[in-house]
Amino acid sequence: MRFNSQVLTDIARLSRIHLLPKKPEIGSLCLFSIPAAMEGHMPEIFNNEKIIEPASRVRYVLNRSLEDGSTKVENGTLVSSVNDISVLINELNKRNLLSLIQGSTNGIHVSIPVSNYLGYLSNHFKENRVVFNSHFFLMDLTDLETSFDIMGEPYGFLMIDGKVISPPLYPRSALFIDKNGNSRIDVLSIKDMGIVIDNNTYYHEKNCTVLIRPEHRISLFRKGLDIAVVGSRIVGFSKNERLEIPEAGYVINLPHGESPDCLTVRYIPLKGSFGIQVGPPLIDNNILHSEFKQPFFNGSGIKFPPTVYPQGWTTGRAARMGIGTTQEGQPILIWVEGSKPLMYRPGVDSKGVSLSEFALIGKNHRLKDFVNLDGGGSSQVAVNGDRILSIADKRDEKGDEFERPIPIGLGIKI
Repeated sequence: MRFNSQVLTDIARLSRIHLLPKKPEIGSLCLFSIPAAMEGHMPEIFNNEKIIEPASRVRYVLNRSLEDGSTKVENGTLVSSVNDISVLINELNKRNLLSLIQGSTNGIHVSIPVSNYLGYLSNHFKENRVVFNSHFFLMDLTDLETSFDIMGEPYGFLMIDGKVISPPLYPRSALFIDKNGNSRIDVLSIKDMGIVIDNNTYYHEKNCTVLIRPEHRISLFRKGLDIAVVGSRIVGFSKNERLEIPEAGYVINLPHGESPDCLTVRYIPLKGSFGIQVGPPLIDNNILHSEFKQPFFNGSGIKFPPTVYPQGWTTGRAARMGIGTTQEGQPILIWVEGSKPLMYRPGVDSKGVSLSEFALIGKNHRLKDFVNLDGGGSSQVAVNGDRILSIADKRDEKGDEFERPIPIGLGIKI
């Protein structure tokens, strides 16, 4: 997507209305974005841990300075007695890349970076295309536990034309379609993948150890090199020290202690042409699902996203997006309009459907395989350049649509 300062404004609005009320312990939330031209502002090494991601470095430094009082919130603005931080704050304010949101009066102050991947799907509407959103991304404040976590970071497997765009993380179902239209649903995690770093290929429990949530919150204390990876980027590493596991990534432990030369990670392709892993499967090889068949955070244990998910299989109505295949191997996209409960207007808006109802819609269309994509306020579809799905989020009581920024969109030629 194409990031701009309006993205930060809209993410701040979502945070103020939907996210902060659920976190009364937060007194103020500072959202910021770091453009490429400002990536060298902060040191990289903290307590034997090297943080590569520039936005994560700024988050680490800002939050520590907010904790020790060298950076404060005064009269609704962020001020710091540390020169480097003060210069950074002023520069971000000048570029409209910092937004301070007031929460409770006595809470703590927290800073969180916003991903430069976020943008507006409407910028990509085209003739002869069906364009739609697809993946979950870190959004809720409970999804942003570690220094490596960035609001708007997408996660979940995506493969296009046999190339892995985004790796899987947790063992969840993925839909695969080959060039002949043959489809299958397999459970897939990062532990099933070949991970390529510095032209060396690593496989879990063969020549490396891969650590993910929810089994671990932090890496095991062992010798060697721990590398934190998000998507195709190395975001940090440590030698002979424990390392936090990113919510939208994983940690790979290598027995040697040599730092990587290349910060880009590649993945060995899997069988198939197209693959996607987002929400739960609804139909698998003509079998209709009647409950969740993959793990989601249930409020206990180590958190892993999404930490907030509609309650129950038969409840929690919302706008829905799903992709699957017919019995003849044709791809099919199904969407259902829905409205946020607080914004629902009787006789005007749709309440959406539950996952159970959505699965039945797929069955009525004789789908062989069918998986849920990111729905709710993220749901967006355009055909031939025109939006055809009423957006769930509204800006005001008049029902003006609010386009939520998203990190990944998919397009199909028609």
